[in-house]
This record gives sequence, structure tokens and C-alpha cells, in this order.
Amino acid sequence: SIRSKVELSVWDQPEDINLFFTATCQDGVSYPGQRKCEGLKIGDTASFEVSVEARSCPGKHAQHMFTLRPVGFRDSLEVGVTYNCRCSCSAGLEPDSARCSGNGTYVCGLCECNPSYLGTRCECQEGESQSGYQNLCREAEGKPLCSGRGQCSCNQCSCFESEFGKIYGPFCECDNFSCARNKGVLCSGYTPGVFLL
Repeated sequence: SIRSKVELSVWDQPEDINLFFTATCQDGVSYPGQRKCEGLKIGDTASFEVSVEARSCPGKHAQHMFTLRPVGFRDSLEVGVTYNCRCSCSAGLEPDSARCSGNGTYVCGLCECNPSYLGTRCECQEGESQSGYQNLCREAEGKPLCSGRGQCSCNQCSCFESEFGKIYGPFCECDNFSCARNKGVLCSGYTPGVFLL
């Protein structure tokens, strides 16, 4: 018999992790928090994105396993979660580092800015005029800041949220809802027997 619905089930989920599902159904739309697609026909494709979040950090290098299965199918995906609760790079702190414009601590390859400083290199100060940095938020001369789909703060674009999908990219120039569709499938055509997890 042909199934018109696909739904993911979770077996042996560890107590200390949260799972977040996003289903992309035959209409090409992503549905956060959903783990099933209905109304499928022959040739339709459904895919699922699963994010794993640890609620706590168990003792010594623990590893937990759980299984994802589409209900009614023999296929399964076994997932191993390995916890890394300590970062050895945190031992080499550089307070007031030149890599952070002298306004923050360089730790594990990133800048932790001092209060009132912003930016990936702590190069901006809150309340300071941002006009000198705004050109770095344009994809090209004459283009709108953050492609008109985000806000420029300290030479970086923060993309707006959209009810249609995700807006992303250094200039908010990309999204996952503007591509051409073929038979209702985003940027794609018919591929027999495809089931993506």
C-alpha cells in the first residue's frame, strides 16, 4: 500500500537532551516544530532537520545513542551524541587583546568584548556614530544596507525574520523561499526513491 504520510519517531532518547524538528514537506515550506508531512503523492520528497541540545553536561566524555525512524518504514538512523564540556583553549586568555581592538578578551578564537563594546573585534562602542561602518553592510556600492532585509549594527547585518522562511548571508542577500519551484519542490525536480533525514 502507498503511504500518504511520513512521520519521524524517536527511540531511546536520552533524558538530558532536547530534540527540535523542522519538516520540509512536498510544498517546499519548512515547518519548525513538526516531524511529519501529510498528503504525499508518488514522487514527492520530504526532508527533516533535527537539532540536538544538551540540557546538562554528564561526567567524563559520555556518549549517548538514540534512533530516528520513519513510522512504518524499515529505515532508521542511529545518532551518537558526544559531549565536550570543556574547551582546552580557554586556558590561554588574552585580556585587552590587540586582536580585540584592546577592548576585550581574546579566548578560544573569539573576542569577549568589555562592557559597552560591540563587534567581532570589539571595534564599535555603543552609542557611537555607526555611519563609518555602514558601507561594510552593503553588498556593492549603491545597494541598500543589508539588502533591505536586515539592520546594520557595527559593520554587520542582522537579518530580519520572515514568515516565508529564513533570510541569511553576510548582507541578508540569501533566503530559502525565493527559488524557482518545480512541481512544488524548491529548486528541484523528481528524484525517485529519495527520503532525506
